[in-house]
Amino acid sequence: MPAFECVGFTPKDKRSAANCGTCGNYDGVTCRVKDELNELYEESPRFKALDRLMRTNKGISGTMF
Repeated sequence: MPAFECVGFTPKDKRSAANCGTCGNYDGVTCRVKDELNELYEESPRFKALDRLMRTNKGISGTMF
């Protein structure tokens, strides 16, 4: 799995490393697509599994990741 995983990442320069500072959607203070990214994450199977574990009060297992 890559160290940086963001579906909203659009590089300012093709040779740049993948991080928020080199993203065209980051203005130096906030991410312009953060709300959209949070919505996509909340629909993901990973979020649903973690949410289900937390709601059943079983905690999070380190083997899940």
